[in-house]
Amino acid sequence: MTGPVSGSVFVLTCPAGPIFKTQELDLEETVIEGWGVNENIEMVDRVAHCANKLQGWGKRKKVKVKEKIDECAREMEALRDKRH
Repeated sequence: MTGPVSGSVFVLTCPAGPIFKTQELDLEETVIEGWGVNENIEMVDRVAHCANKLQGWGKRKKVKVKEKIDECAREMEALRDKRH
């Protein structure tokens, strides 16, 4: 059994530069929690539990990334307004 890869980096950029960069430490925690390494459960149940945890994690990340994109769009609009 192998553990999750540690130190993955995710970067999202827009024309103004990077708006989201994170080492997905919470992803590692989510996988460990979802995998239930200390629980005595069948492999199929383990995978299903982990998948459910990851789905929730993905939804939370999507909201955070969307908020960052919206923030970047507002900043770019403000910069455009200052130029004119």
